[in-house]
Amino acid sequence: SQYLMKSFRLTGSYDTHWIDRELFEDFLLENGMPEHRLNAYFKYVKAKLYPEEEEDDDMDDISFDDSDSEEVDEEEEAAIPSDEEGLADLINFTKKYDGLRDMEFETHTLKTKGKGRKKQLDVDSITGEFGDILQQQWANDRQHKREKRKNRDSNIAEEHATSVDLCLKYPYTIYVKDMRNELEEFLSDSVRKSLTFPPLDPHGNRTVQNMAHKFNMKSRKFGSGNKQHVVVIKNKRTYRTIPDYMGIDRFLHQRPVFNRTDQRRPRSEIDQEKSSRRGKPSKAHNREGDIVGANAPEISSDNFGRRLLVKMGWKAGQGLGLGNDGISEPVMAKVKNSKLGIR
Repeated sequence: SQYLMKSFRLTGSYDTHWIDRELFEDFLLENGMPEHRLNAYFKYVKAKLYPEEEEDDDMDDISFDDSDSEEVDEEEEAAIPSDEEGLADLINFTKKYDGLRDMEFETHTLKTKGKGRKKQLDVDSITGEFGDILQQQWANDRQHKREKRKNRDSNIAEEHATSVDLCLKYPYTIYVKDMRNELEEFLSDSVRKSLTFPPLDPHGNRTVQNMAHKFNMKSRKFGSGNKQHVVVIKNKRTYRTIPDYMGIDRFLHQRPVFNRTDQRRPRSEIDQEKSSRRGKPSKAHNREGDIVGANAPEISSDNFGRRLLVKMGWKAGQGLGLGNDGISEPVMAKVKNSKLGIR
């Protein structure tokens, strides 16, 4: 079943859309509705959409006149089947499908196994290709939901990109450059009298307050715990004094980014930021006890250091030193990742 509804938080737009019940249920569960209350909620919605019509028993104002009644012709009466014939057809139809109606089928919902990215459908009890088909359909459904959620979040982010509410504009993190830009826009806006920053850690709140002081503005803290945030307020000194831009630029060379304390960033966004900052991950992997450079090629004859040794009489396989009595093999270094002693 589908519902024609308008919800910006669900679809990312203010237009009406047809929403599947399954997607609507996931949205309700994500926003805190208990799972056992879903059926009652949908019954309530159905009752609001399709109210029961009350029969009007008051028929005193209806007049009955024998002259208005119509007579049925004999041909029409002959065309109408008798009650006995209709009852016999109904009994025959019931007997025909009586066996199928009483059949019982044992059904149960398939469970899942694993966690996170390794989560998959438990189809060990299903034999044949049908289990693979179910597994693929379940994976496609999860991917479809993930893409829908991603598109919805991107639509919401685009909608809030120009918002004055910083809690909507910066849902997870805010950079120190953004703090400066928001305070400069707030300074040039003659309509707004206060600016509310999203909840940050103590260092972030202190940075906002110090930067607001450089703009000749007052600031106050509100809330407690992970809901504590800073509200910046203009005063008379704001319009009479030039901001200390040299002091403001010093903040740009300190901590660059601050995370919100009341929101949790998605794991995918954190991984994407790390990969963009560090570049491509290295494929090198050393195990415990491996010799460093064991697969390194021999130094070629074009190497400058090797040519010097050859000029002094050294040959391949001989030891180092004046009498060639030194070591002939380099000192081997082994990988040690654990905290165990040397073995």
